[in-house]
Amino acid sequence: MNSRDRNPLLMAIVAICALGAGITGTLWWKQENTPPTAVAATSATPAATSAPDPMQPSTDQLASAEKSLAMGNQFYDNQQWPQAIEQYRLVIASGFDNPDVRTDLGNAMRFNGDPKQALEQYKIAQNLDPNHEQSLFNQGGLWAFAMNNPAKGVEAWQAYLKRFPKGSSAQDARKFIAENQKKKKG
Repeated sequence: MNSRDRNPLLMAIVAICALGAGITGTLWWKQENTPPTAVAATSATPAATSAPDPMQPSTDQLASAEKSLAMGNQFYDNQQWPQAIEQYRLVIASGFDNPDVRTDLGNAMRFNGDPKQALEQYKIAQNLDPNHEQSLFNQGGLWAFAMNNPAKGVEAWQAYLKRFPKGSSAQDARKFIAENQKKKKG
């Protein structure tokens, strides 16, 4: 009997988490399609030219982060969690920190057997963007299934539904709440 037969909810959560991996490409598409910031030069002498904006990523940084992100997503899709973790950390270290990357990093940590670190990443994603649905939804599954605390899972899913009553995972949250409350009563 494989793990899919033993826990169909886990497989549902894996599928839901995999959606996050596809979402991470959105940021990079936006960065690639955003016009560059104009730098005005007042003179031909190097001392008088504008210095590069330290807040703008260099072409090399962007290329490196994109490569790490693509590799991280590939490792993620192939359930090679340690390699995915390493690549997502490189993306973040390159200065490209966003809720999607943090959520995918958290998912990889979760499936690699480190639920406490996963929870930390989901919380960081929420701090970066309180409207990031998946990082909040995933906390429910983490609590209920990986940390064996269904009550905290229900609490997280209820918080998700309160903030995102028509969210992309609202139906799943309602289902998981009902199933976990049924277990509690039975």
